[in-house]
Amino acid sequence: SKVINHLQHDLSLNNTNIWADFSNTVSRYPDSVAIVCDEGEMTWAQLNERVNALSGHITSLGLAPNQ
Repeated sequence: SKVINHLQHDLSLNNTNIWADFSNTVSRYPDSVAIVCDEGEMTWAQLNERVNALSGHITSLGLAPNQ
């Protein structure tokens, strides 16, 4: 599907790490659909907002990167 192809294409170009690949995909396709489920769709930009919010919450609980 088109949703999966964006990330697969980016991953094949940049095998550095998943976070760099995710960020690159968000930058390249912010308004493209990233997730489709029964409740609806979410764009890469919306998914990135959710990831950042979750990351902030986890950090506020005391977990630091690379732990």
